[in-house]
Amino acid sequence: MYNRQKRLVYSRVLPKAGHARGQARADLIQKAVGSWIREAGKKDKLVLLDFLDSHATTMPRTMLRYSIENLSKKEKDYYLKSKGK
Repeated sequence: MYNRQKRLVYSRVLPKAGHARGQARADLIQKAVGSWIREAGKKDKLVLLDFLDSHATTMPRTMLRYSIENLSKKEKDYYLKSKGK
């Protein structure tokens, strides 16, 4: 039950962070939002991967790099390559 509640909380927090990405022009803001996304992913990796699947192609590169910092090399490469498409 706790795990389900935690997922619900993070599924509500991550999209709000995603809305900030549209306004994130300054490098420091992109780094901060990327860090928030990364930290939420530490709590629940599936939520992070779902969020990245939806938004990685439109995220600024700095934000994406900070978001994927704790992923495996294979996962990092996947998201960085999807950014190039």
